[in-house]
Amino acid sequence: MMSDKDWSDMTPRERDAWIAEWMGHRPDPSRCRICGWSIGESIADGCTYDNCSMRPPPSKRYDDPLPYTTDMALVRLAEDKIEQYGLQWEYAQTLAFIAAPSSFHHDQGCYGTAWIVLRSTPDQRCEAIWRMMQTASDPVEA
Repeated sequence: MMSDKDWSDMTPRERDAWIAEWMGHRPDPSRCRICGWSIGESIADGCTYDNCSMRPPPSKRYDDPLPYTTDMALVRLAEDKIEQYGLQWEYAQTLAFIAAPSSFHHDQGCYGTAWIVLRSTPDQRCEAIWRMMQTASDPVEA
């Protein structure tokens, strides 16, 4: 699953949406993308594709992705998927180079690098998954 933007150029919502799609979470296109109600033929039937009938609109949109880049429990679900596909080693290497500068790996050895990886943020972990999928010859998709 390739992206036309670099991770650093994406908004937090775009990052979460990319990870959510990779995880297989896609909003149902037959539902209003704002409130989640069924799409009707006309506004009298409820929401249409270009008009949400819910007033006031909900504080959280139906198509808002889950916050993978800020929620460690959600990232763990993505890491479980990495493990299911046997990509733990590639993931750990990619995460190590995102979370710690290359000079750190040489100066601190494997235990220092392991500590940095353990303390990496959800965003760094999601970036590691994204980078792996951008360079994979056979990208794993949901």
